[in-house]
Amino acid sequence: MQFKAIMENPENESLVKDLSRALDLKPWVFGFKKLLNKDYDLVGCEAALMSIQRAGLFDDLDQINKEALIIYDFLKTDSRQNGHTQISLAKLKMKMENECRVFDEALKFLKRHKITKEVEIDNDMKVCLQQLYNYERKITEGINTLYKKQLEEPWELDVDLESEEFERVRGDKEQLEAAKMLLKYPIVVISGKGGCVMSLQKEKEKDKNVDLDEKNKKEEWEEEMSQIDGRDEMDLNDYKYSQKTRDNINDPDFPESEMFSSPADRVPDSEILCSPEDDTAEPQEEDPRDSSEPIIIYTAPTGKAANLLGRRANTNGFTLHQIIWSYKFYVTQKDPDAKWKFRH
Repeated sequence: MQFKAIMENPENESLVKDLSRALDLKPWVFGFKKLLNKDYDLVGCEAALMSIQRAGLFDDLDQINKEALIIYDFLKTDSRQNGHTQISLAKLKMKMENECRVFDEALKFLKRHKITKEVEIDNDMKVCLQQLYNYERKITEGINTLYKKQLEEPWELDVDLESEEFERVRGDKEQLEAAKMLLKYPIVVISGKGGCVMSLQKEKEKDKNVDLDEKNKKEEWEEEMSQIDGRDEMDLNDYKYSQKTRDNINDPDFPESEMFSSPADRVPDSEILCSPEDDTAEPQEEDPRDSSEPIIIYTAPTGKAANLLGRRANTNGFTLHQIIWSYKFYVTQKDPDAKWKFRH
């Protein structure tokens, strides 16, 4: 359906010709969104291995291209189903031994096109999807920056945990400890099962008027959390961007699918899954929940969870990737008076 929408758009005549030529000369390119983005300015668009096989294209590919698609499909599936962002090279080779005859050449193909990356961890060579590696690297850099800033300018929130509003929190040792950490540190990771009111605890820190006695709201939240599928593969919001914007961001190692984080820049998934470069989109209506500069940033691993979190906190929720890309875009601006939305 993604490619079909492009083909049916009369404004994409030139693009369709280029894609038709690619279909004849190098059909394997349709299996890699990185290459479709690089060569044809298509965003978040690729054909699954099974689709390529069903279309009758797979059998005519060179062996290296076939095995590159097989390895890529395995890495994506492993990440989606098991949450892994890396796999031992030796283990990967063993997993692929019955399907790959030219494994080393296929892996070199993926590395050459920056689809995968090899890194040594604890004296063991690991294979990562380049995109996931970039995400983890930038998240690490961001967290390290916040940590160093915390040492120079300690984070303090003016909240009285001895007040009446926190009476129930004081009755739970773990909740009280979590509250103290939220007041003391700029980044706090709270783990727990869906529905254990982790986010209600964070909302309490933000707004002392939150009523934790509202049983129905708690049950509703638990129901919503139970529906979050933790297996989703990087369920993030992609955004349209112009060629000019992309040229300004000159780091080739960065993924190019998350340029903005403002609600005004959001585009429904149905519109961006396979969009050619386009800067003529209608301006989106500002999210009424919160257009101010946030003091507390609510983040979650996936876009779905971030939206749920923001909705319950009556503000905006973000992924860490969105925060990073928001800053990356901000530093490219030439306006000396521009201020980064998340500077607090």
